[in-house]
Amino acid sequence: MNNQTLYVGCDVSSDNNYYCFLLGCGATIRKTSLPNNAKGSNQLVDLILEDLEGYDLSKLIFGLEATNNFHFHILNFLALHEKLENYDVILYRINAKLIKNFKDGYPDKSKTDKYDAFIIADKLRFGRLPEPFTPFNEFVSLKRLTRTRFHIVKQLEREMNYFLSNLYIKFSEYKKLPFSNTFGTTSIALVTEFDIEEITQISNEKLIDFLIEKGKNHFTDPKAYAKEIKKIARNCYRIDRSVNKTINLILEVSLSTIKALKESLSRIDIAINREISKFKHTLESIPGIGPVLSAGILAEITDINLFENDSKLAKYAGLTWLHKQSNQYKSEETHMNKSGNKYLRYYFIQAAESARKNCDEYRDYYNKKYRESTKHKHRRALVLSARKLVRLIFVLLCKNTLYDPSRYLKNRGGGC
Repeated sequence: MNNQTLYVGCDVSSDNNYYCFLLGCGATIRKTSLPNNAKGSNQLVDLILEDLEGYDLSKLIFGLEATNNFHFHILNFLALHEKLENYDVILYRINAKLIKNFKDGYPDKSKTDKYDAFIIADKLRFGRLPEPFTPFNEFVSLKRLTRTRFHIVKQLEREMNYFLSNLYIKFSEYKKLPFSNTFGTTSIALVTEFDIEEITQISNEKLIDFLIEKGKNHFTDPKAYAKEIKKIARNCYRIDRSVNKTINLILEVSLSTIKALKESLSRIDIAINREISKFKHTLESIPGIGPVLSAGILAEITDINLFENDSKLAKYAGLTWLHKQSNQYKSEETHMNKSGNKYLRYYFIQAAESARKNCDEYRDYYNKKYRESTKHKHRRALVLSARKLVRLIFVLLCKNTLYDPSRYLKNRGGGC
């Protein structure tokens, strides 16, 4: 604890921020509420300066929970304020889970904005904090794009699952249809343009013609496909006509949403490609890692020098594991610690998935871990591959060097 430091905890919201000012000894010197806008933040700076000067302090440590985007303006405002230039100012955006766990150690666990501001200030005083916040920089636009992409991808996943849950009501055996992708053109046309009874009653010739038209003559044996589809349709549950009409409308609306989300995703990817071209990096030298995945990783890391080693980077991404051990007992199944940066973790895992499909080193490593796993084989092997990828990316960014597959071949004792 530093007696030359002023600790300010902030419970942030869209309208008002609650602040608690502490000295290094733990004494509370100020509690106040100010509007979360430029005027309120200027008032905050005046109060901070008053206490820094009044108590002869040289350092400010300010922190708040990462709550929605309400922290965005206040942190950048303080980081760039000219009146604080002569002081050592360190800002923190702290994961809400860390604050909650810290709060659990207090006997009085009131849930008020003022009390939460005190807990945050005390957490700053005790330390064990994440990486400091960095203000507006060249990565801000890229980060907004890649995080929006993450948001759209998750929306798309939810909407596609919602579509499938309603499709089951209409076409209970849809999973058995002989299509590689339920959302493929022919599959979607079949389940939306026909009802179950229509499929069972349509002539084989018409169904064959439909498959040839929608599949653009790519089916090797459309006659066999038509026969299989009619057989599957006969095994489906039948539903009330009015319910079927409602489900058809829901599927139509859901498909429109899916289409719109895919179009939005394409627009965002184009923007990411354009933005990442402004940065010099070596991540795309890894087979399977393109501009979008590189952008997602770089936007969250920003400066690799913030991390001492790859273990620190892995912890920041939440690619670490919680071990359970007591006396002679050791749990065989360990769970991933997901308290890190969810965006960075997502892009690392997506990059590992792509790398295993395009890179011999990661394909072999994934297969090895897949064979070793007894539960959740794909998921465990993929996450372990992502952790391995963290080490590689840390080295490439630190040394500004290209990925060299020959090193891997040498370690394996020859070519593939």
